Amino acid sequence: MQIMMNTQQAIQHLLAQLSEVKGHLNGVHATLRQLKPIVQAAAKVGHREGHSFAQMSHLTMELMSIYGDVERIPGKVVTYSPTATPIEFTSADEGVRLNAANIQISTDGPFIQTSYPLVSWRPIRPDGSTGPRATDFGLSRPVSVQYLARQQFGNNFIEVSWEMTSGGSQRLQQNTAALPFFSRPDYNNRLPQPYVWGPNQSIMFEATIRRIVFGGDVPTTAGQLEVTIPGYRIVDQ
Repeated sequence: MQIMMNTQQAIQHLLAQLSEVKGHLNGVHATLRQLKPIVQAAAKVGHREGHSFAQMSHLTMELMSIYGDVERIPGKVVTYSPTATPIEFTSADEGVRLNAANIQISTDGPFIQTSYPLVSWRPIRPDGSTGPRATDFGLSRPVSVQYLARQQFGNNFIEVSWEMTSGGSQRLQQNTAALPFFSRPDYNNRLPQPYVWGPNQSIMFEATIRRIVFGGDVPTTAGQLEVTIPGYRIVDQ
């Protein structure tokens, strides 16, 4: 009799354990059902990311090929940033396209432009020779209020759009007015890919001054626009 009771208790204990295991399995199944759409979505994203990675790799290889083509140009690489003759302007030039700033490339090899132009301006008159000097006289200033703190808007500032074209046989580089996304002394704004200007090529930089404000204690009567193009030269050996 005692043996039968022990057997029944063992069977009940086993059934209880089986019920507990079944409960755990049901929980696992429910969790798997919840995870299934997440896994499927992750698989789709992974598939898209795979394509994106392949495209990025292809673009990277193309960019490396471009740089490789430039590097295979025979000659000695020399750091070089050609600078245009400064262009003078006054408050009467607001809304006017200024005369082109001309940059002549030397004849001893091509110039490789690596970044957007470095463009700034500075007050040049009155110069103090016959009276007070202009506020901010001689200090380089950016050509867009995007680079100025808000409290500086009321002083001397200008806002420009720009075009850059070739004076020779090369195709136009920037032949429609663009926003002032230039390089700055504290930021080298790289081009998407280097641009090769041939020997003896003439680069024409044209700025349109959309807004001019000359202020301060001694208002400026004239400013000077300055343009430098970062890059390097390949000199024939």
